Amino acid sequence: MARGGKREKTPLPPGVHVWHGGFTCKLEPTTTHAQRCARLGGARRHVYNWMLDRVNTNNKTWQEQRAAGVPKEERVPPLDNRESHDVFKANFPDWWVEAKISFWVYRKAIDDCCTAFTKFTHGEASYPVQARKSSGEAKFSFQGNDVVLTEAGKIRLPTIGWVPIVGSPSNLADLRRKLRRGRAKLLRVTVRRHADGSWWVSGIIEHQARTQPKHPNPTNPVVGADRGLKTNTIAATSAGTVVAELGKLQQHKKDRNRIARLSRTVSRRYQPGKPAEEQSANYHKARKQLGKHHERTRLRRQDARHCLTKTLTTTSPVIVLDGVPTKMMLSNKHLARDTSAQGHYEIRRQLEYKALWSGGQVIVADQFYPSSKRCSQCGWVKPKLSLSERAFRCTHCGFTSDRDVNAAVNLAVWGETMLANPDLSPAAITGLLCVYPTPGTGTHPAGQEPTGSTPANHNNTSLCKPPPGGGVMGGSRPVRRSRTRLVPSEAGTVSDIVGD
Repeated sequence: MARGGKREKTPLPPGVHVWHGGFTCKLEPTTTHAQRCARLGGARRHVYNWMLDRVNTNNKTWQEQRAAGVPKEERVPPLDNRESHDVFKANFPDWWVEAKISFWVYRKAIDDCCTAFTKFTHGEASYPVQARKSSGEAKFSFQGNDVVLTEAGKIRLPTIGWVPIVGSPSNLADLRRKLRRGRAKLLRVTVRRHADGSWWVSGIIEHQARTQPKHPNPTNPVVGADRGLKTNTIAATSAGTVVAELGKLQQHKKDRNRIARLSRTVSRRYQPGKPAEEQSANYHKARKQLGKHHERTRLRRQDARHCLTKTLTTTSPVIVLDGVPTKMMLSNKHLARDTSAQGHYEIRRQLEYKALWSGGQVIVADQFYPSSKRCSQCGWVKPKLSLSERAFRCTHCGFTSDRDVNAAVNLAVWGETMLANPDLSPAAITGLLCVYPTPGTGTHPAGQEPTGSTPANHNNTSLCKPPPGGGVMGGSRPVRRSRTRLVPSEAGTVSDIVGD
């Protein structure tokens, strides 16, 4: 027993470490369960808006005190998280006590509001706004100790009871076994209502797992993953072998058109001046159809991204990503909507934590590395490459390849060079691999030929000529990809994932 009566932590066995993960599953609540969830969501919205008004008032007071010359130590802090907890706890509304709402609901709502303001001050998000009931979305959180997840097919939530779970996710069976044996614990559980009216539960868990010292299946040593618009993500090795590809699904355009059509239907059936409760039945029916289509589109995109990231992390121990920030890609107003729909940051986030699970590594290349302009055969960097040029053609060696495949190969070469020279900085690696033309001449500088700028095993002869019958590489006509597919690698064949 340690000092202060605290129990000392039991040492973990050799080779076992503590990991943090999560789970998500769909609930199948009854009418009573749905009413209780909606009540908790409204309580959370009430506390969030109360905290938002409190922060705005404190911020205004802080500005006035600064203008009056009050010292900084004596001013009212805009974000008083702990004091707000005590103030709201001492002034509970009457309906709050009668509804027997868990105190974790208001605590997490206050924390969420403070987190939103912190992200705003750091430039990561816009200024927080009040939560609206008409948005149709609701969420609330509980402490993990108050949630029971040891029974198959259901979960017990505080003040709600046992709620059935749709289906039987395989990850929940392993989680229940670890919870019963004391090898895992729930940290936080969040219940959320999506746009289609369905309720979902997600949680953060802390569990014990054995550390994998190295990647179990190093099929492709180093893989470069390039992102774009015509092709969401394409991964290739330094030898030019395309490992995986997530194309821009044509179904996304159909979904966007249908969402626009359903949105116009909702606008036509809306009666100005009336609250949501007094709108017609056809208005609520149209809103429900719009929410269902939003949810269907979200699930389709999420499934395609998970299939891509799982395949890359299980077959490639080292994945090299492009270092260009997504904000720079959003600066083009003509391509901002399509760029946002690709979900590049979500793919990067999934690759990072899935690579950690499988014992792999994710490397982010230098931001100024010209992966699209560099010739993967000789290292020559084109002075200019427009977005309309979908096929890369080197003016120095005559090499021809698909634009996205060439960029992915260059990223793989960058990763191999970095692993071979760990002492070099990212900028030094970029300067080592790239050969720029002399200004005004378009030729190589004297005594600086691009030979030797790529590894010795770098063989792209398969990319110089298009495959028989056409394909994703080479050709005089840019290839249009409308399906999500995984291309067979040298070690085996990967099952296809095809979008609707």
